[in-house]
Amino acid sequence: MGSEVALTTTRLCLVGSLRDLARESTRDGTLRSRWLAGVTAGTTSLAHLMLGFLFSSLIYAEGVLDSGVTDPISSWIFPFFGSNVTVDDGDGIAVSMTPGPLPFIVGGLVLLLVAKPWRRISAMKSGTGALA
Repeated sequence: MGSEVALTTTRLCLVGSLRDLARESTRDGTLRSRWLAGVTAGTTSLAHLMLGFLFSSLIYAEGVLDSGVTDPISSWIFPFFGSNVTVDDGDGIAVSMTPGPLPFIVGGLVLLLVAKPWRRISAMKSGTGALA
């Protein structure tokens, strides 16, 4: 039992500093993992906003249909500026939905805030190459 502990301790000492080992093993993958995290977060926020727009549009369409109007009604949904929802109850129910630019703008901003590309640019300008 004692010899196993001594052997494990010796092997750990041969590995070197864990901080240096971690730094060396993640140096190349750091940028990719940050961009991957940014793409994942941006896509997730885009999907959540699109689902929010879908549910808001369906609630709006239900309100228009419950009002009993037969003419096509068109409006936008707050906070989705530039969006358009058209409900037509003529020969059947027709609902047309356009989300506008908000989900794409927010998704892009989330991607950039998580990926932090300015850190790579500032590291290249300073010449350190470190991405800390």
